[in-house]
Amino acid sequence: MAYVDLNSVRAGIAATPEESQHISIRERITPRFNLAQAVREQMQMDALLRFDGKVKPLLHFEGGCVQAEQTGIPFAFEDYLALVDYTGRAIDPRKKGAIANAQSPILLFSPGCIRGPGAGGRAILVGLEQFT
Repeated sequence: MAYVDLNSVRAGIAATPEESQHISIRERITPRFNLAQAVREQMQMDALLRFDGKVKPLLHFEGGCVQAEQTGIPFAFEDYLALVDYTGRAIDPRKKGAIANAQSPILLFSPGCIRGPGAGGRAILVGLEQFT
């Protein structure tokens, strides 16, 4: 998943993943898809198991593995963003691009996207360090 979210950066098309047009990390940081509305519309069409629109619902991040059945990604969203940011800054001579070291971390502030303790669930990511 991180590999795909970094494709446009590695190809030199975008400076950061959030600038890319067609990747899931952009939708996760700045959601455009209203899942509740989409489910209501699908229920009205009696087609809950099939989403025919251009944008599909994304699995949610669950924060880690648990003993119960999981329906989402067993990883914390904050950790995923840090992973993408960290690996996106690694320079590969075979690739055209990387996230510039002078570039701000992927997510400095995005209300409603990060759930966690602290100031209203807001998080600041600096490299691999997280301050909430």
